[in-house]
Amino acid sequence: MNEWNELKKAFAPAPERFELRMQYTFEHMEDLTVKRRHHITLVAIVAVLVLMIGVALAAASFGVMDFLSYRNEDGTTTVNEALWEYVQPVQKEQEGSATRLTVQDAICDGTTFSLAWTLENQANEQVYVCWDAVLNDGEVAFNGGSMTGYEFFLAERERMDGGMSMNLDPLPEGDTVDVKVYFHVLAPKAAVLEGQALRDTMTEAEQQEALDKMEKDMTDGNLVIVGGEIELPNGAAREGEPKWQTLERLGLMKQVDSYEMSFQLNVTTQYRDLLQGQPMEHAFDGYRVILSEAKASPTQISYTVDYVFDSQESLEAFQDKWGYISIWPVTDEKESWFGNGNGDDQPPVKQADGTYLQRNIYTITDIWYMPTSITLLPGSFAKGSTKPDYHAEEAFVVRLAE
Repeated sequence: MNEWNELKKAFAPAPERFELRMQYTFEHMEDLTVKRRHHITLVAIVAVLVLMIGVALAAASFGVMDFLSYRNEDGTTTVNEALWEYVQPVQKEQEGSATRLTVQDAICDGTTFSLAWTLENQANEQVYVCWDAVLNDGEVAFNGGSMTGYEFFLAERERMDGGMSMNLDPLPEGDTVDVKVYFHVLAPKAAVLEGQALRDTMTEAEQQEALDKMEKDMTDGNLVIVGGEIELPNGAAREGEPKWQTLERLGLMKQVDSYEMSFQLNVTTQYRDLLQGQPMEHAFDGYRVILSEAKASPTQISYTVDYVFDSQESLEAFQDKWGYISIWPVTDEKESWFGNGNGDDQPPVKQADGTYLQRNIYTITDIWYMPTSITLLPGSFAKGSTKPDYHAEEAFVVRLAE
């Protein structure tokens, strides 16, 4: 395998921010899966990109392209301009007794569903918000993505701009999807206290002390917030009961507004086969690396890289030397060009011909800038190592521009 200095000659270096983000992403793939409660409600989402603007802003409308944009360190904004073609107007607004909800526009390209919203708190007290969105009454599954926290507090007279961008099982072009967006706005009836988050640096005794204090505060009838989310007393949650209903039942909050907003979107495009049916392959002593699939839509890139080992001995020799493999998408066109990724690094499976197949499947979403081409660059983390070793000779260059 090439050393780092040799790799730099072949490919632009991956920025340290990128390395850290991708290392975290690929080490926490299971956490990026969206879990569902029943068939219509999102339970929890790990947001790799959370775009939350919880301050009083000017009255300019906040749209899906704002949600999908990236704010650079120098104050400029990067946005995938090609997406404008796929933006569909929604332009719905509802006003309650304490808040006003606006959904400006959305995108549904068959592989990704994205929308943006604005919620304004017009009351003189903070409110607590739970929200969700479903497609075709939950028949269309979300397979990971990013989302403004599905529960949050909004201070008095403040505005929150947020949204979601979720992966879909591919939908046929020309189809339509029925979208429902739900918001439940509640006002606290109890004192709101900030709980102490548990950290790895805390001793076991310190962690237990923090847990005991939170439990006592909740037992005394207070609302305890940790990391922006409300903790529930032990045994308080009921199976299938949304959290906002639990808080009402416990007498900790009262609902002040409830929104259900419905609209329909057209499925506007589908994946393009970037390989045109021709896999790419590199052969080495004892194994082959095959780019068996690479597809792209305006909002998403997916690819599958297979490692095929001639024998169990060659597989074990590779694993002993390199450990765990991930395939990193890099480009020298933009330092930051996407916000989310999930995937599946599958364990080796023995095939009928005696070879061993190790399949690596990835999806890249929240694309702020669509490069002309990307390099799918394998990298490995040897045991005890915190920095990846890049395998430049195993890389594939894929052209994205049509």
